[in-house]
Amino acid sequence: MILKVTLFGNDGCAVAGQLKEIIEGNVRVITGKVLYKGDVCPQVITPVLVNYIFKASTAGIYVLKFQKSEDTFIIHEIKVM
Repeated sequence: MILKVTLFGNDGCAVAGQLKEIIEGNVRVITGKVLYKGDVCPQVITPVLVNYIFKASTAGIYVLKFQKSEDTFIIHEIKVM
């Protein structure tokens, strides 16, 4: 399953993003990092789309916690049969 994740850069030089995943049982915490390129950047907030590929090896309920800020998460549950 592929989920599209939107990351936001601080300016117009945001060109790509990376996701990091920490797995603890059926809970996955996903954090994003925006990559920048360029020296003179327009002062606009730029969205960057990144694909998160979810794979499960066993059936169960999986909790995906996408980190929005230091202590705020967007949480999705996926049931795998």
